[in-house]
Amino acid sequence: MASEVVVVKTAMITPIGLSAPETEASARARTARLTEIEWRDRRFKPFVVGLVPDDGLPDLTEKPG
Repeated sequence: MASEVVVVKTAMITPIGLSAPETEASARARTARLTEIEWRDRRFKPFVVGLVPDDGLPDLTEKPG
């Protein structure tokens, strides 16, 4: 029995892209936007994280609807 999957739309915001196509292109180019932050683990090593730029985040002050 064959079944078909149709992807109608995708959306994503990642540290390497603000859309699905941008993220895909950056991942294929092996781009990594990783940085150390001031938080430390038990061994006092800084955490390494990927940060999403502020302009890529949705506005949280507006109420939906």
